[in-house]
Amino acid sequence: MKSIPVKLFISFISLFLSAFCCCAAEYIWGKAVQVSALPATAQNAYPDCNYTVKFSYYSNLKKDQEILLVVPGFRQRKNVPGSDIAEGDFLRVLVMEESAADGSVKSIEIADDIGAYDLDTYYAVSVEKVKKDEVYLHPVFLPNSDAKIAETSINAPQPDSVMFARAKAMQEDLAVIQKKLAALPQNRDWKSIFESAKAKTQLPVVKEGGKEYFLMDTPEGFFSLLKDAKFPDYLNAKDNCAGLIALNQYLKFHNVNLIVAFVPRSDVIAARRMFPEMRDFESQKLLAKWQMLLSKDVEIVDVTDQILAHRNGSELLFFYPAGDHHPHIGTIKILAEELEKRLQRYHFPKSGDKFERDCIPFPSYSQFAKKHMGNFRCNLQLCAKMNARKYEAKENGSPVLVVSNSMGSYPGHASLANELSVRCGFPVGAKIRTGGEINRFFINELLRNESDYLKDVSVVIYVLNDYDQELRNIQVLRDQQLKKAQCSQKRHFTPSQIVCRQDDLPPFTGDAAKQANDFVQKNSNCRILCTAWGEAKKTFSIELPPELRHPTGNLGVEIRFQRLSDGAISYIQCPAAKKEIQIYNRDISVFFELTPDQLKNPTLEFVLRSFWSSEKHPCMIGISDIVVYSN
Repeated sequence: MKSIPVKLFISFISLFLSAFCCCAAEYIWGKAVQVSALPATAQNAYPDCNYTVKFSYYSNLKKDQEILLVVPGFRQRKNVPGSDIAEGDFLRVLVMEESAADGSVKSIEIADDIGAYDLDTYYAVSVEKVKKDEVYLHPVFLPNSDAKIAETSINAPQPDSVMFARAKAMQEDLAVIQKKLAALPQNRDWKSIFESAKAKTQLPVVKEGGKEYFLMDTPEGFFSLLKDAKFPDYLNAKDNCAGLIALNQYLKFHNVNLIVAFVPRSDVIAARRMFPEMRDFESQKLLAKWQMLLSKDVEIVDVTDQILAHRNGSELLFFYPAGDHHPHIGTIKILAEELEKRLQRYHFPKSGDKFERDCIPFPSYSQFAKKHMGNFRCNLQLCAKMNARKYEAKENGSPVLVVSNSMGSYPGHASLANELSVRCGFPVGAKIRTGGEINRFFINELLRNESDYLKDVSVVIYVLNDYDQELRNIQVLRDQQLKKAQCSQKRHFTPSQIVCRQDDLPPFTGDAAKQANDFVQKNSNCRILCTAWGEAKKTFSIELPPELRHPTGNLGVEIRFQRLSDGAISYIQCPAAKKEIQIYNRDISVFFELTPDQLKNPTLEFVLRSFWSSEKHPCMIGISDIVVYSN
């Protein structure tokens, strides 16, 4: 019976690790500098949640390299290992690059209030608290991802007819906004008007989850507003204008059109629909922003007016309980209808797949409406299906890509990309990052994988809302990536460039022979293998290419390991650097820095030594890669 908990624990760990793709992960050691808040499991709207840690790890180059870790907080409302990290904790973390993590992991909500947008993001596969002294026994070098930046346009130019239709639509939108701005009433104290309207309204008030709500049920749909809601203007909205203009210019360079799809705040819609005094409310700040962006060639789709004139027969426009402003199927259908009109200018061919809608039950917390309305008429939401199977938006292979935080992923399989797929008749791709942090994720990933994101893409639909953090200027970041690529050239050496010789090994017998043979078979992709049960020594060298034989600055050589046996004692020696580094059981790489004076010989020689005293458990080590960095 005692073995059952162990098996369950192993199963849990296996399931947890399987949520990540099988790309290589790396261990790093360091200190938690700053930790974001993790919401209480019972109160959070999502059953799964990650949080973030600003992490300073010990590097062979510097001791204060910082990254942003995305750490698992809880799953199915239960805390998982690593959910209790505090500022100042020393940690051993198995990390994986953001680009390597599986899409299901990236879609988990992130409780993020650090705002460290300048740091590279890594996912923590596992986290273990360690002692301070242990951190500085395990220096590693964790390079940034290579930037895949195209110097020429990825796609062919859009047809003239498409660009003409786009320009015409934007001119019409600009005329509407200018007309609204001219008609705005002057010197209206909307804050006082709003509070007065709430005070004298006869709308029913109900309690739910310890909060009070105004309710309104009309033939057009169901409306709900927190009784203590504040003045519903956009005074606190993040100003993303500079970031959107830069993103539009960047996409235009690659012949991709940007459409900014704005999801309005639900309290603005509810207030204008519930209170007659608020019917003619318009946010001057928001209209001025749209006017400026349109004048800078940024296409905007704002469906506030269409939602207020809602007549499409869907009961729910937003998720209202607990002040949840996510769009429900009503708003998604209205937004998709307007975007469908815009996409018709491209004449995208139908895919040949059969797209249709199916019905599935609403999530349970949507029963708030049913509970308080009494005459709730619709208890189903639409689900996109393709060829009679549930359709989930693909990340690539589509001419249209929806980029959004959770505002574009609701409600489930009736999300914006799915609804557009049903309407347009071809799969619409989606890059979704819940938890509000689409900006950092999208810009970083785009710069690292331009071709993966934009090849054969004609339109990027960027879902914008008040909860966006400020959008980073992609042009500035692109220039920084290019500079990094120029001053840190990464060079992988092929096996033909590595010369090895194996010193005499003790004979393998019994279990040791079988283990060694299995290791060689499983690690055949290793460049260098060293196996022993006594002492083994392998000497290998690399021939530097001509352009690196006379460097003006220091040269860095990183040696990465495929595997180390538990308890092995191993060393790597670099005679040119007059240095030998002991390899610990959990190390994944070592780093040698050589000065120009130490590089007189174009052939760099290294010695790998391994020791083990048991014939039953031989020492086995493999080197998977050798990387050279030059200034």
